[in-house]
Amino acid sequence: EDISESDIVLQSQVVNAQTRGQDSFPHIDGETPNVYTLIYYANNHWEKDWGGETTFYDRDAKLCHSVYPKPERLILFPSTMPHRGAPPNNNYLDARYTLASVFWFI
Repeated sequence: EDISESDIVLQSQVVNAQTRGQDSFPHIDGETPNVYTLIYYANNHWEKDWGGETTFYDRDAKLCHSVYPKPERLILFPSTMPHRGAPPNNNYLDARYTLASVFWFI
């Protein structure tokens, strides 16, 4: 099925800056199946040992998958999928920056 530009509606867009020591919790960004989240990792440089991964969970709150930040990486997933953005660990002194956009497909 073809999707045109008029079929996509931006619901929200947030810039996140997480620093070490901050806590985050698993959450969802939408409750209907036609809503998707797009995350853009905005740091110019990132090492895997700095942490900051986005983790995904199944319906039983079990960890399913983790995606580590990479400069200019995009991830797209259903907004009904529980996920958590981890802050960087003590190996990184700055913030992990992301742009999170939530879209409705009409």
